[in-house]
Formats: sequence, structure tokens, C-alpha cells
Amino acid sequence: MGILAAKSVSLAGLWLQLGMTLLILLLFAGLAFLAVRYLKPGLKMAGNTSRMRIVSRLPLSPRAQIFLVQLDERELIVGVTDNQMTLLVERDAPQVNVDE
Repeated sequence: MGILAAKSVSLAGLWLQLGMTLLILLLFAGLAFLAVRYLKPGLKMAGNTSRMRIVSRLPLSPRAQIFLVQLDERELIVGVTDNQMTLLVERDAPQVNVDE
């Protein structure tokens, strides 16, 4: 009877160890999820330093569209399909006059 009791104790210890390991893994996964969810948007709020922005998009078909992209002081009109991107027009960005 002593051998059977020793085996059940060791089996119970194994289950306890497995349960604790799973609990720790779930805790780390939860912390990683919270870090990505709440810390990453905070990093984006530090300031928009991107020199490029999409001004407008015109879909032509489900797989083709035209983008108006502003890059610094230039405007680019780009045709985009599933397989390629083609520069259609490159020009200086229009200056906006603000009357005071």
C-alpha cells in the first residue's frame, strides 16, 4: 500500500507542476497581450514623423486602384494592382494660400 500511495503522490505532484506551468504561461500571454494593446498605441502618439501620407484613393476595380500620395513637397499619383505599382504622375504639391 505504501508504493501505491507514493505513486499517487508523485502523480498529484506532476499534475500540480503542470497546472502551475500552464498558469504561468497564461499569465505571460496575458501580460504580452496587454503590453501590445496598451503600450503600442502610446508609442504612436509620440508624434507623426512620417514624410509620406495618402491624400486620396480611387478604386477602379476590386484589384486595381489609384492613390494620390504626398511625399514631402511632392505629389505622386500611383496605380496599384495585385502584381505591381506604377508611377503615373509626379508633380510639386500645390501651395495652399491662407488669407489673413
